[in-house]
Amino acid sequence: MGKNSVLRAAIVGVVVLITFANPCSAKSRLNSGESLSAGQSLQYAQYIFVMQGDCNLVLYENTVKVLWASGTNGKGGAASCVLRMQEDGNLVIYAATTPVWSTKTSRAFASYFLNLQGDGNVVIYGPSGAIWATNTVQNKKKLL
Repeated sequence: MGKNSVLRAAIVGVVVLITFANPCSAKSRLNSGESLSAGQSLQYAQYIFVMQGDCNLVLYENTVKVLWASGTNGKGGAASCVLRMQEDGNLVIYAATTPVWSTKTSRAFASYFLNLQGDGNVVIYGPSGAIWATNTVQNKKKLL
C-alpha cells in the first residue's frame, strides 16, 4: 500500500468517525430568517422536528413516536408549505403566502432562534431568553 493510499484511508476513516460518532451532527437550530421546506427537518439525537409534505409540523422521537404536532395536516401541499423563523420571533407555517399556524410570539425585531434540544423540547429563544416551547421534555429519570 502506497503512502497516498494510507493517507486516503485515514482521511476516510476520520470522516466516517466524525459523521457517525456525533449523533447531533445534523442541524438542530433554525435562526431568524431561516426556513424549512416540506421534507426538511431539524434533528438532535433521537428527536426529529420535520415540516412534512402534508403541511404538518411534527416532533418525533425515534422516527415513530409523535411528541407534538401543529395540527396543520392538509392545509397545503408539499410544494407550498414552509416553516419560517421570522425576525420578529414568530414561528410561522405558510401554505404558499397564507399563514396557517404560528406560535403567536411576535416581538421587536431581534435575533431569535428555534432550538431542538437533547431533552426532546423545542424552544424559541430571543434576547431575553425562552419565549415559546413545545413542552415536550422527555424526563429520563423515574420518580420514586
